[in-house]
Amino acid sequence: MICRWLPLLLAVLCAAPTFRGLPAACQTVPDAYSEDDCSLVTAAAYAVIPDLFYDGQADSLLTLLEEWEALCGPREVIQRTLILGAIWDGGFTEDLYDAEIMDHLRQRGAELAEESETLPARAAYDSFTVDLADQLLPHQPPGTPEAFFCLFYAGRAGEAWAMIESGELAYTDLAYYRGRRLSLLRITDTRLQVGVSIGSWYPSGDLDFVGDKPLVGVTVGWWEELWFGRLVGEWRPGRSDRPYWLVKDDSIFLSDRWDAALLGGEVGRRVYGAGPWRLDVFAGLGIDLIKPRGGSNDLLAALHGSLGAGVRFLPEEDSSWFTGFDVRAETIGDRNAEAVNLGGSAWSVRLVVGRVLATPDQETARFLGR
Repeated sequence: MICRWLPLLLAVLCAAPTFRGLPAACQTVPDAYSEDDCSLVTAAAYAVIPDLFYDGQADSLLTLLEEWEALCGPREVIQRTLILGAIWDGGFTEDLYDAEIMDHLRQRGAELAEESETLPARAAYDSFTVDLADQLLPHQPPGTPEAFFCLFYAGRAGEAWAMIESGELAYTDLAYYRGRRLSLLRITDTRLQVGVSIGSWYPSGDLDFVGDKPLVGVTVGWWEELWFGRLVGEWRPGRSDRPYWLVKDDSIFLSDRWDAALLGGEVGRRVYGAGPWRLDVFAGLGIDLIKPRGGSNDLLAALHGSLGAGVRFLPEEDSSWFTGFDVRAETIGDRNAEAVNLGGSAWSVRLVVGRVLATPDQETARFLGR
């Protein structure tokens, strides 16, 4: 199974351009390779590649990297070695990578930041690439992709990303790929959240005769770093404190039913944040519905507008649960104006408990320098 790459490795190890006299068993190229093949060539590459750098064998390095990738597929360590090898040999171009470089940089950034445990051979190889990048750095023109990669692979990721933030690499493929990835992160940074609420509704003015009512509700929406939007559904069961006259189909009825519901939406913005706390302001618009008669499908509808403020508490940055408290000033449009106008104003408060269903990839953003 290793016949395809064995001649190359032996040739590299012997510092010879070719290798002849292969056993007959190696004359047939297999159709597929196993994980063992990949592990063997990877271990050999870790041992051989430093010597290729020291001996100045750029062609053998490139050939070995191509064979390594053919057997094992694209890997961060292969991409890293290819870039450093091209810088070392003076043949670096941005054609060496595509958008996948961002995933590789994220992976390597995480390894450097967390000092994750690896096998001794891999740890020694990683240490070699750090030293190599550090030695290559002084010879690179400032503000170039070569300087960026040398900084990054030398373990100075913060300085590397700062080069892009400063605009030094503004017109490079590297900056383009990073900008595109951050744009996608800003889209996926939206958090879907659902919540349930309980509270109280306090009518005033023309609606004062209804009396205070409990409310229960649900919210479903999105939540970004600064802005949010949510759909709101609330139910306020009960009866009015005093009955009211209702005009329907040229008839007049007396009712004290007040099974009311709100269907609407709210849009808001965070105005303050500290640790797990955030303070929001928001505005809402919806339809307020009343069912004034039992056994009937009649509904009285009016436009509902609101302004409010609320606090949210997230125990941790990546927590999936939150709690909150909102206060709203509400205005309800006219309805049943021919008899007793059931429009007016009210205040409401609600306690919310909810869960974030999708959280942003904070780690990816961090390893992209944000």
